[in-house]
Amino acid sequence: VIRALVMMAGLAVGLFPAARYLEAQEIDLVELTTDDVHVGYAAGKFTAVELTQAFLDRIERYEAHYNAFISMNPDALATAAQLDVEYGLDGPRGPLHGVPVVIKDNIDYGGLVTTAGWEGFSQATGGVSMIPDDDAAVVTRLREAGAIILGKTNLPDFAAHGTRTNSTVAGRTLNPYNVDKVPGGSSGGTATAVNASFAVLGLGTETGGSIQNPASAQALVGVKPTYGLVPIEGVVPINSTYIDVVGPLARNVVDAALTLDVL
Repeated sequence: VIRALVMMAGLAVGLFPAARYLEAQEIDLVELTTDDVHVGYAAGKFTAVELTQAFLDRIERYEAHYNAFISMNPDALATAAQLDVEYGLDGPRGPLHGVPVVIKDNIDYGGLVTTAGWEGFSQATGGVSMIPDDDAAVVTRLREAGAIILGKTNLPDFAAHGTRTNSTVAGRTLNPYNVDKVPGGSSGGTATAVNASFAVLGLGTETGGSIQNPASAQALVGVKPTYGLVPIEGVVPINSTYIDVVGPLARNVVDAALTLDVL
């Protein structure tokens, strides 16, 4: 399913010729940081469309090994194209201009299904798809800062399961460092996507270790913000009594801090 969705996303916009596409395939995505992205844009090494396509190609090539995603965003390339236009006219939209990002699938993105990892919220697994009209507050802030949302990552049903990342929607997510080791917890899908260089950074949620544990298990930087610092509107809660927070998972402290500032 992910392969088909990635192919659909790739067909959504055809704005650059074959020669430019070949260049995009050669972008070194491994452990790319926000600074690398900004420098690349400023130097004309690649466009947002080319960078996004390169990440989609990498996801298509390696996702089957790690199972990080529940769904892909079919509008990712269209968003990238708009950002390229803006960059040419007015410069970067914000501090995350053209930065490919993933979000955990308990965070709403308007028009995409939010499953919270549970089969009952997905028509594909016999349930009823829950499709929000609006973005979660944190997604609105990401997009206002120029981020490109590539897709939504796997999590255990309602983010409630120890150190594993197994859902009734998408199955088991693996740790790219060692597939025999756990990915670290309910934000393990986001951690795996960042670790596997499927995105520059991502959003997770935490009630009791779900950002910190995956970051630790996958050599990333994770930030659990103070409750109330980051808005949680549009995020599926684990239940009515626990205090959930949204925070970044990134490769370095600078990217984590930059993302937290945006949120």
